[in-house]
Amino acid sequence: MKALIIGGTKGFGKEISKMFIRKGYAVIIIGRTKANKYNCDIQNSKEFKITLQKIKNEHQKGIDIIVFVVGFAEPKEYSQITEEDWFKSLKNNLVYVAQAIKELEVLLLKTKQPKVITIGSQWSYKLGNRYLIPYIVSKHALRTLTLELAKDQKKIKYNHYCVPTMKTPGYSKVRKGFLKVDPKRFNLLPKANPKEIAKLLVEHIIINTAKGQTFVINRKVEKIRVP
Repeated sequence: MKALIIGGTKGFGKEISKMFIRKGYAVIIIGRTKANKYNCDIQNSKEFKITLQKIKNEHQKGIDIIVFVVGFAEPKEYSQITEEDWFKSLKNNLVYVAQAIKELEVLLLKTKQPKVITIGSQWSYKLGNRYLIPYIVSKHALRTLTLELAKDQKKIKYNHYCVPTMKTPGYSKVRKGFLKVDPKRFNLLPKANPKEIAKLLVEHIIINTAKGQTFVINRKVEKIRVP
């Protein structure tokens, strides 16, 4: 069994990669770490496409699971959001997923029970947070894309998971951004251990047979309906 983790060299993605290895999977990783075989920055569409083509050529027997971990958030006052902010958020939370699926769907269809997992954030469902507007919109769009793909593709099981705030390098950067825009209001502390969340996520991915669902992870995995 093979699992491809896009964004699997650092932080939460690295914990997911390690957990799949413990479960006996051969893990393929796309990430920016130079030592990684498929070293790539998903923000560079041409470079990303070349990397995806390389994976297609080298794993022609198929890939069983793809997990999209890469996400981008940058706290900013709503009144200061620019067109570039929208572009960056949509590209780094949504567009790269569509690009990878377009290139790699053929590999998924070669396996018996292919699965695609997109990762959202519980920030996506919090109201009154004007500082993460492009990010929230992008994550809702990612969830919508996941559900629509699940409807259209009968064989591949597409599901979306919303994870809590965790102590990762990415979280630290976002927290600094919050403290810049509103130091009095935001004094956020990590709420979850990425190792524990990765364990819950991977174990649920492996046993789950549903598709087109949204799950929230805290101390357990729960299915939710979001209007």
